[in-house]
Parts: sequence; structure tokens; C-alpha cells
Amino acid sequence: MNQLRHILAAVDFSEPAQAAFDHALGLSRAHGADLTVVHAVANDQRFRRHARARVQLIAKMRQGAQAAGVRFAVSVQQGDPAGVILVHARASRPDLLVMGTHQRTGLDRLRIGSVAEHVVVKAAQPVLIVPAGGRTGVIRPFTSITAA
Repeated sequence: MNQLRHILAAVDFSEPAQAAFDHALGLSRAHGADLTVVHAVANDQRFRRHARARVQLIAKMRQGAQAAGVRFAVSVQQGDPAGVILVHARASRPDLLVMGTHQRTGLDRLRIGSVAEHVVVKAAQPVLIVPAGGRTGVIRPFTSITAA
């Protein structure tokens, strides 16, 4: 993966998702890659719930992408968040998926599960997971990668 051409970022209204968007935008800018953002509205929520906030969030992201000179597309879809992300990944075949994680532990993790975990297990492309608090404001190119 020397050159990224298309990056898919999964976002919601959380701090980890904003950090993931920042990383995806920084990587898109550094590689001249297109950036697609997908936002899933969970099945147990009405689609119109938070619609105004969603429009504002997308507008802010679009402005950031325009300021960075990055081609930007967005898709909002209702469904299981992990399923929505994976459908978009299969359809658009990005070089990289970027998403945040809430880093749930204990009973919350067992009860709720992790969207990031489901995506990592089933995705056909590399997935960059950005932890909560991973927002730095300045995204620098990777100098080294550690794989377990």
C-alpha cells in the first residue's frame, strides 16, 4: 500500500469518530486520495432523529475536506452500523477503512459489542482504528507501523 487512492471513514457524533475523520482527512491529503464518509443511523433510532446535527456535522467535514483540497463524498444510511460500513466497503473498495473506537471494556463490551471489532473481522481491506482521545489536530505521516 504505497499510495492510497480512496479512503473510507466511518463517523458518528462521537469524539473517536471525529479523531478518525481527522486521520482519514490527513491521510487523504498526504496521498491525494478521495475521501468517502459513511454515517450509519442505527435501526433502533428514527432516521430523522438528530438530522439537523447530522447535516451540520457533514457540512463541517465537507468544509475541512475542501480546505485540505480533498475530494469528498458522504453517505448516510440506516441499518446495523457494522453492516452499513461493510456494505460501503464492499461496494466502493477503498484502499483503507478508518474508524474510531470507544474502547469499551467489561460488561459494556460484552453487552453492546464493538462495531470496530465486527468491521475488522469481516473487512477485506486494511482497517485503521483510531482510539478515543486520538485526536491530535495535526496528522503526520506514519514513520513506522507495529503489527501484532
